[in-house]
Amino acid sequence: MKKWILLTALAVAVCFLCTPVEAAKHSIKTLRGLEADFDPLIDELGRYLQQGRFKAIERYVDDLTKRGARAPSGVPLLELVYSELGKNRESGVYLDKWCETSVHHSAFITRGMYHVEEAWRVRGGDWGYTVSNEHSDLFQQKLQQAAADFVTAHTVNEKDPNSATGMLRVCIGSGCSKKEKEEWFEAAISADPTTYFPYFYKYEYLAHKWGGDFQEQTAFVRDCYENTPAGGITYTLMLDYLRAYARRSGNMKRFYSRLEVWPVIEDVLTRWETEYPGALSQYRWRAHFQEELGNYQQALAYLNQALAKYPNSVRELKSRGDIYLYRLKEMAKAKKDYARAVELDPSDDEALCSLGIVYQWHGGFHEKAIEYYDRAIALNPREKWYFYYRGDANMMLENYQDAIESLNQAIRINPRMKKAFYRRGTAYYAMAQYQQAINDFNTAISIDPRFGKALYKRGLSYAYLGDMEMAKNDFRAVMEYEPTYAQSAQRHIREIESGKKVWKRAGRPPKPKKTTTVTLQPQNKTVAGVSPQLSEAESAMFEGLKQYRQGMHKYAKPAFEKVLEIEPQNKVALYHLGMIAYRIDRDYPKALDYCNKAIESDPGQADYYALRGDVFYGVKQYESARVEYENALSIDGKDTKVLKKLAKIYSSKLRDFEKAFDCYDKLVQLEPGNTKFLHKRSMCKYWQKDYRAAIDQFDRLLEVDPKNCGAFSWKGYSYRKLGDKQNMIDQYQKAMQVCEKPPIAIKREMETLQAE
Repeated sequence: MKKWILLTALAVAVCFLCTPVEAAKHSIKTLRGLEADFDPLIDELGRYLQQGRFKAIERYVDDLTKRGARAPSGVPLLELVYSELGKNRESGVYLDKWCETSVHHSAFITRGMYHVEEAWRVRGGDWGYTVSNEHSDLFQQKLQQAAADFVTAHTVNEKDPNSATGMLRVCIGSGCSKKEKEEWFEAAISADPTTYFPYFYKYEYLAHKWGGDFQEQTAFVRDCYENTPAGGITYTLMLDYLRAYARRSGNMKRFYSRLEVWPVIEDVLTRWETEYPGALSQYRWRAHFQEELGNYQQALAYLNQALAKYPNSVRELKSRGDIYLYRLKEMAKAKKDYARAVELDPSDDEALCSLGIVYQWHGGFHEKAIEYYDRAIALNPREKWYFYYRGDANMMLENYQDAIESLNQAIRINPRMKKAFYRRGTAYYAMAQYQQAINDFNTAISIDPRFGKALYKRGLSYAYLGDMEMAKNDFRAVMEYEPTYAQSAQRHIREIESGKKVWKRAGRPPKPKKTTTVTLQPQNKTVAGVSPQLSEAESAMFEGLKQYRQGMHKYAKPAFEKVLEIEPQNKVALYHLGMIAYRIDRDYPKALDYCNKAIESDPGQADYYALRGDVFYGVKQYESARVEYENALSIDGKDTKVLKKLAKIYSSKLRDFEKAFDCYDKLVQLEPGNTKFLHKRSMCKYWQKDYRAAIDQFDRLLEVDPKNCGAFSWKGYSYRKLGDKQNMIDQYQKAMQVCEKPPIAIKREMETLQAE
């Protein structure tokens, strides 16, 4: 009996001892299985970090080091793991816990990477002179925190090159001596000669902008190419070097076309593809070169190949979206790529901003664009272009004060941003504040003396102030520097010299700030100074708006409810709670209650009536919805969203096609090139059985879109209703020619006619 008890106890003890070992093997096996697709591997390691499974991460790091595993591009996988874990903005608290409970070098390297990423987010990517003292101090402070972690890691384990690599990056930012940089570079490649990032950072600190020497950088790149270290770094360095040289040449296309250049590029890419056939970067580089040569379809072909292999590559999706947006103006395709990139990585501020640009440029959805700019700014408040684009969108909405506030931020980030000065000057000009406008145009022109648009607007400003000589001087300069404005400038000179024109102009007053597009100033503050002290209600409102704009409605809702506890009649909180109840909770009675209270608090807001109309539409009370939409339009008659909803009610619910026609007619006036509105306006006449009028309307549609399949089809139907067989056949034949998939009804009728 005693023997049996002893054996049982021994077996239990063995199980307890073996379980951690088996668990460790299992976790390493799981992580190895994810290496083929890098993103799931990083996601899983991120979960380990949040769950406090620090030992499992350390064992996997040791396993990677032992195996020397590489990504398909040739980069050591361990380098990428450290880099990606450090980029996660939510990791700080977990990394602190890891470093508190461990002496493993990987904990300190990862936290060091995190501090470096935070440092560069604080500083921003512009030239040093644009960084305020406050942000410069924060930048150095975070670099010092990173340095402390990298030194600790290097002391614990000198064989991991990533601690020395991290210190090399710190040295670039903190302005260490060249000798110190070289020492850390040597330490990194001594630990692992096949490592990737030390070569890249040396290439960086040898660049002119970091105090380096171009000749020395050239020699370094050539040496790497001729004495290739293991891994794909030499190919990246050479290609990056050639692109930088092309930019300096002033004409990239001509530079690449030179006989001695393009063979080198092809040789680099061929060698890279031969050595690392799975490298995603090859496609990206080929696409870059083809884009710069103007071969956009070829560039797309390479990116499509990359995405066929790696469909979730955010970087490739953004690159393809950029070509669609900026080169080919194919907005729908650009939107699809950016939206997918944001879906894969909601923290990608570049993709969010690009989505905003698509909405702004394609269809003029400026308020929607502002939402995306706000989200991008929340993630990266040191990027000047996000503020510039937000200011530009507000300009389009004639919200001049909001535009000026955003452009102020862009200028504070970069005091030599000529476009921001020009746009802010344009806002002042629109409000007839000509002296302030001239001040901004002066600054823009001092940065670029050939800035024709600024000269033109400054000339107009001088004319309205009565300084005709200065105005004529500017208009003459415009004729030299800006051909597109030359005719207008010449006309203005004649008007001034003849004295016939009376130069008086009333400024357009700024629109009242809409509660749905509140500027989050405390969040967007990027300059030194004390943040304003907010009341409890203001703090809750700020939090609610921030969460609402980021789509985090479950967090926005309690914040707005807290506002109402303090201020029961707060119209902004009532409106947003109504939106959440209607859109998210589908609680129509509660949404209606919030709408009623918001309108009672402020009966002059079109958005509140529009939301109440949506609620009535949701419960199928169409006549009540119509009344609310009409109320909204009586306040803001140019709201295309409300006009579309009202038109839909009239056409599909109330069957009042005359009223529907009036709505679509207004929409066409607001957006003359919108073929959908033109088509629906035409259909209203068709459903009224006014076939002659319908034909006239379809002809107007064809003036805008000569190959509109639907217009030819419905014109044919209209002629059939009128009994005009010959014109019906003509229209059917045109429809068959332009339609990729001709309507089945037309095909059958044509077959019947041919049989007859």
